[in-house]
Amino acid sequence: MEDYDGTVGPSPTQDVSLFETTRYQHELNRLFDLPGIKNTFSEPDDSIKGYTFRSLLNELEPATNLYIDER
Repeated sequence: MEDYDGTVGPSPTQDVSLFETTRYQHELNRLFDLPGIKNTFSEPDDSIKGYTFRSLLNELEPATNLYIDER
Protein backbone atom coordinates (compact mmCIF):
# COMPACT_ATOMS: atom_id res chain seq x y z
CA MET A 1 0.00 0.00 0.00
CA GLU A 2 2.99 2.32 0.20
CA ASP A 3 2.68 3.01 -3.56
CA TYR A 4 -1.07 3.67 -3.38
CA ASP A 5 -2.09 7.17 -4.35
CA GLY A 6 -5.20 9.03 -5.50
CA THR A 7 -4.69 8.11 -9.18
CA VAL A 8 -5.54 4.47 -8.41
CA GLY A 9 -8.92 5.27 -6.94
CA PRO A 10 -10.57 6.03 -3.64
CA SER A 11 -8.96 4.95 -0.41
CA PRO A 12 -10.05 1.56 0.95
CA THR A 13 -12.85 1.50 3.48
CA GLN A 14 -12.16 1.40 7.22
CA ASP A 15 -12.93 -2.32 7.54
CA VAL A 16 -10.02 -3.33 5.31
CA SER A 17 -6.74 -4.09 7.07
CA LEU A 18 -3.81 -2.33 5.46
CA PHE A 19 -0.27 -3.67 5.49
CA GLU A 20 2.66 -1.72 4.10
CA THR A 21 5.12 -4.55 4.67
CA THR A 22 5.46 -7.97 6.22
CA ARG A 23 9.13 -7.39 6.95
CA TYR A 24 8.55 -7.10 10.69
CA GLN A 25 7.32 -9.83 13.01
CA HIS A 26 4.57 -7.69 14.57
CA GLU A 27 3.11 -7.05 11.10
CA LEU A 28 3.16 -10.79 10.32
CA ASN A 29 1.44 -11.47 13.64
CA ARG A 30 -1.22 -8.87 12.83
CA LEU A 31 -1.72 -10.41 9.37
CA PHE A 32 -2.10 -13.96 10.69
CA ASP A 33 -4.52 -12.79 13.38
CA LEU A 34 -7.08 -12.02 10.65
CA PRO A 35 -9.67 -14.85 10.68
CA GLY A 36 -9.54 -15.53 6.92
CA ILE A 37 -5.76 -15.77 6.83
CA LYS A 38 -5.58 -17.71 10.09
CA ASN A 39 -8.14 -20.30 8.86
CA THR A 40 -6.42 -20.70 5.50
CA PHE A 41 -3.09 -21.69 7.02
CA SER A 42 -4.36 -23.64 10.04
CA GLU A 43 -4.43 -27.43 10.28
CA PRO A 44 -7.77 -29.03 9.29
CA ASP A 45 -10.28 -29.78 12.06
CA ASP A 46 -11.37 -33.17 10.69
CA SER A 47 -9.10 -36.12 10.13
CA ILE A 48 -8.35 -36.48 6.46
CA LYS A 49 -8.52 -39.79 4.63
CA GLY A 50 -5.75 -40.55 2.17
CA TYR A 51 -2.88 -38.22 1.42
CA THR A 52 -2.83 -34.50 1.85
CA PHE A 53 -0.56 -32.24 -0.14
CA ARG A 54 1.27 -31.35 3.07
CA SER A 55 1.91 -34.99 3.94
CA LEU A 56 3.11 -35.69 0.41
CA LEU A 57 5.60 -32.81 0.58
CA ASN A 58 6.84 -34.01 3.97
CA GLU A 59 7.57 -37.46 2.53
CA LEU A 60 9.62 -36.20 -0.42
CA GLU A 61 13.37 -36.40 -0.26
CA PRO A 62 15.38 -33.22 -0.77
CA ALA A 63 15.82 -32.12 -4.38
CA THR A 64 18.96 -33.16 -6.23
CA ASN A 65 20.96 -30.42 -7.90
CA LEU A 66 22.37 -31.78 -11.13
CA TYR A 67 24.62 -28.74 -11.62
CA ILE A 68 23.25 -28.20 -15.11
CA ASP A 69 24.13 -24.87 -16.69
CA GLU A 70 20.79 -23.13 -17.32
CA ARG A 71 22.02 -20.66 -19.95
